[in-house]
Amino acid sequence: MSLPAVLRPKSIALDAAVVAAAIVGANLLFDRAHPGWTNLNPSPYLLLPLLLGGRYGFLPGILAGLTASALIVLQQIVLAGPLPAAPPPLRSAPP
Repeated sequence: MSLPAVLRPKSIALDAAVVAAAIVGANLLFDRAHPGWTNLNPSPYLLLPLLLGGRYGFLPGILAGLTASALIVLQQIVLAGPLPAAPPPLRSAPP
């Protein structure tokens, strides 16, 4: 049984874009107050590498997982704002 031409995947990038757009759309629809669903753990954006890995194999799944993880960490750093200043260095006690 063959899928209609419209439903056949054209590439990993296209599938990733469609799934990511669906997750972003669901985020905007259900929870606008928390962009990126950073308050959820695990992040729903980790569905993307799971689905891509299941469809295209191990290596694309690992690459998608690393990319998604890096983007999640980057997003959390950006949303958290600047890092706090480092504490002053410890002074050694006089002998």
